[in-house]
Amino acid sequence: MFEKFSLKQPAGSNACGAYALAALLSAWQRHRFEHKEAVDNLYRYIGQCQSALPTDKYADFISVNYMSLPSSLIKTGLKNGFNGEIAVYYRSGLSAELSALIEEEEIRIGEIARVIKSDITLEELTAQYGFYLLLINNGKHWITLSHHSQGLFFYDPAYGSEKASLKGNMLYLKERSIDFSGVAIYFAW
Repeated sequence: MFEKFSLKQPAGSNACGAYALAALLSAWQRHRFEHKEAVDNLYRYIGQCQSALPTDKYADFISVNYMSLPSSLIKTGLKNGFNGEIAVYYRSGLSAELSALIEEEEIRIGEIARVIKSDITLEELTAQYGFYLLLINNGKHWITLSHHSQGLFFYDPAYGSEKASLKGNMLYLKERSIDFSGVAIYFAW
């Protein structure tokens, strides 16, 4: 699914959200985002979406090497042609840092996507065909998962693409496993 998307985020960068979204959009739109310049443009737009946030609470999201908020990823996906159903899922028991962001993120997301609190496992959540941006590494890294008739496919901006399997909240890859941090963005086919 993502095998033709060979780009990886630069070492030390926080552009994983832009790269994960580029892989999703590239698979959905037949490889339109497979050039670094296109991903850089996505990352810049994410930064524009976050530029007015207050610095005291959102320093990690407005610095030079900023991380991506769910609302900004959704707005960037919509700006770049995605027109299907979108939903944001989050679990109770998120880290204090993520929990503090959820209420304000719900306001920023507004009517452009459904926001759903659910304690179903990642395995249950991703049973529905579609694309998913998943937050991992204690809320510090975005990855992409696609579920369709041929199985589960995974793209990690730091490592590339692989086939994947799920059990509960764990994502299993060829040589490693990943624990889901509790926030997922669903993009319907």
